[in-house]
Amino acid sequence: MMQDYCVLYDIQFDKNSTTKFIESIKASKFYNAKSLHKGAWTQNDFILTDSTKAVWAKSPNGFAFTRQDKLTSYYIQLDTVTNTLKYTECAD
Repeated sequence: MMQDYCVLYDIQFDKNSTTKFIESIKASKFYNAKSLHKGAWTQNDFILTDSTKAVWAKSPNGFAFTRQDKLTSYYIQLDTVTNTLKYTECAD
């Protein structure tokens, strides 16, 4: 049996990099412009593309992302106020 693990990154962006990242989020096939993430995801938030269920959505301080597959969960929070990105990847 494999052990559970989590990988956590905090990345500081400059304003220009944050702007470019926001453009890539809005161009993503998983961007749901109708969704606002406030701490809990609903099934209506997710977009299913190429057998992958994930979502990028606006959040109170920027943008949030989540994706779960059979063994790994991914969560990203982009804070556009502080230009920081928090990345979490956890395996079950």
